[in-house]
Amino acid sequence: MLERKIFSIHSEDRDVKQWPDSNEFQIKLPEEVTQVESIRLLDSSFPSNQYVFSQRYENTRFQFTVKLDVSDEAYTEWLDVSDELITAEIEEGAYSPEDLANEIAAKMNDAVEQKVFDISSGLETAGYQYENFSCYYHSVKHKILFGNTRDDFSLEFENPVSYSDLKCKRLLPSGPIFERPSRWGFGAFIGFDKLGYDSGSQDVDAELKIDYANEVWLNPPDGKKVYSIEPPFCVDIFGEHQIYMELEKYNGISEVAPYSQNTNALYGGGYNGKVKSAFAKIPIIELSYAQHFHSRNGFLSFVTSFRNPIERITKIKVRFRYHDGRLIDFRNMPFSFTLEFNCLRDDIVENRQVRFPAVLIT
Repeated sequence: MLERKIFSIHSEDRDVKQWPDSNEFQIKLPEEVTQVESIRLLDSSFPSNQYVFSQRYENTRFQFTVKLDVSDEAYTEWLDVSDELITAEIEEGAYSPEDLANEIAAKMNDAVEQKVFDISSGLETAGYQYENFSCYYHSVKHKILFGNTRDDFSLEFENPVSYSDLKCKRLLPSGPIFERPSRWGFGAFIGFDKLGYDSGSQDVDAELKIDYANEVWLNPPDGKKVYSIEPPFCVDIFGEHQIYMELEKYNGISEVAPYSQNTNALYGGGYNGKVKSAFAKIPIIELSYAQHFHSRNGFLSFVTSFRNPIERITKIKVRFRYHDGRLIDFRNMPFSFTLEFNCLRDDIVENRQVRFPAVLIT
């Protein structure tokens, strides 16, 4: 007969000293299970507030330059900052497109001020604020437009940004993330390639207006120009759509490895896959800051069967990641899941016929 044993597991059940991050931990089962024929994920409950932008994913920083307008008297003491490479960093989190546009503009303005303070020691800059950068979310094109009401500027994405000063644990797989063809850094999420983008070739002499909204986005000062850059691609703020759950030694799902290149080459082709790399693939269908729940009656149908039953299981080790190998940054938000172990048991059949060996009969 097949006996079913069900275990409910929560992220807070782990030893937090040994496993400080809930994206990977080991649990000792309350009782051992023997002769395991199959394991099924019955249900799961995960928070949907995974951070799309996180220092641990190395996608919060970007670099730019700004050429201050020399005709403006307010910049008389600020000219040393022109063409200096400036680094801006947004706050970690999950954004709406409008909030992301506002955050980018605010951090670019702050970064220019900070750069001036750093390189102009002893300069009296109190009371002056740089606030010429502005960003606008174009909801028809699904792009975040970059603009400046006075100064020429450029966005620099051709080189990786350093995160070596961070002390938090990196949640990325081995290797530099900048070498990926997609999601290689902040620039990829907001629609740019690994290139430098100069606003000088896109400046205009009149106000920039968003026609569909009948709204002025950039309004130039008297006799001045405005500068803008439009990314070639759409903004990506939704993050991942699936959670991959690994159950060490008992995975049953195989994957094609992402970021394949030169797949038609006779030698050294980039195509490859991973056999039995995951136990379950859990969809994320809710909006941010909600809880998503799935069960076998809904979106889950993940079961791993074993041709030869597993003799004994006393503990399990789980790992939660995305398809590209990044561990999930749960930010200490609790989650839970339920595992079903189907175990083979001997069953005595009533009224059965017993056959005796010939040596016993004689």
